[in-house]
Amino acid sequence: MKKIEPVAPDSSESLTSRIQDFWSRRVNAERIMGRAVTEHKRGDDAYFRDLESQRYRSHRHLPP
Repeated sequence: MKKIEPVAPDSSESLTSRIQDFWSRRVNAERIMGRAVTEHKRGDDAYFRDLESQRYRSHRHLPP
């Protein structure tokens, strides 16, 4: 039986920076199909309410 080697993730600074950049630009799915989900400032209570509302419209299988 062949032994499968574990994947060695690239822990370079470049990869970490690219991941941080990705999630900084795409935080909380603020845009869906090019449309902004909220007009509120990131971090405001209304911002999170809008994102939560969209999440449950998009993912009807999730319990409220």
